[in-house]
Amino acid sequence: VSLCELCYQCYAANEKCDYCLQVYFTTADDGEVDGKTWVACNSCDKWNHPDCEIEYGTDPVYREAAMEIKRQEEMAGEQETGHQ
Repeated sequence: VSLCELCYQCYAANEKCDYCLQVYFTTADDGEVDGKTWVACNSCDKWNHPDCEIEYGTDPVYREAAMEIKRQEEMAGEQETGHQ
């Protein structure tokens, strides 16, 4: 895999999802670098995709937090469309 210099720097600095290895930029302030939602650890500020955390994560606390984010996204989507 070839990476541009910016992506390589992010990858080398461990600024990536632990599971799918998508890099993120610490300068992004919205938590949506690649069009997907990201979730940060409150302790270390490490970011992962909630979907990846749910599918591959082993820590039950992080998995539950990721599932809560997905529930909130689904509820927001239902409110936007008027469906429940």
